Amino acid sequence: MSNSPYPSNSDPSFHEPSLESSNATRYTELGRTVQAIRVENTRLNSDVQQLRGRTSSLIGLLIGLILLTIGGFAWLAISLQNLEKEEQQRANGIDPALASQVEQLEKQVNDLRKFIPGNLSDTLQSNQTTLAQLQTQLQQVTTQIKTLERSASNSQPQSNTPPQTAPPSNQQSSESPQLNNNQE
Repeated sequence: MSNSPYPSNSDPSFHEPSLESSNATRYTELGRTVQAIRVENTRLNSDVQQLRGRTSSLIGLLIGLILLTIGGFAWLAISLQNLEKEEQQRANGIDPALASQVEQLEKQVNDLRKFIPGNLSDTLQSNQTTLAQLQTQLQQVTTQIKTLERSASNSQPQSNTPPQTAPPSNQQSSESPQLNNNQE
């Protein structure tokens, strides 16, 4: 027996494969295997990239659907609250259009209260009282003037000069101090 890897054969046509040709064959097969692995790796990498893209698209779509659902629920909640408010107003016999007008008017009144002093009604009543007193005084002065004119015309019946009427005095009547106090 020989120490060769292949058994010896007495057949003269049998040739032992050379070590170099078997290594070249192995390298060639190994090169093909490596090339096939690289091609398979490239194909798998492109498949992974496609799956990542699809996954990102699905995640974006899922986030969009969640936001749309949340928005829908928020809109639904607000609509239900408004509907409930309208139904309560209808149950109370209040027209929703009138109720909104009342709310707007209340807002306008509140805005006006900021600009108008709180004692405006008291001031108005005081001014009306003062006006009534002034009208009374005017009537009294008019009556006094007419009385003076009559008395002057009775005392000077044939005079060509017009009667001299005294201008209204600047003296205050008994009601005048009240006017000054009310105006202050």
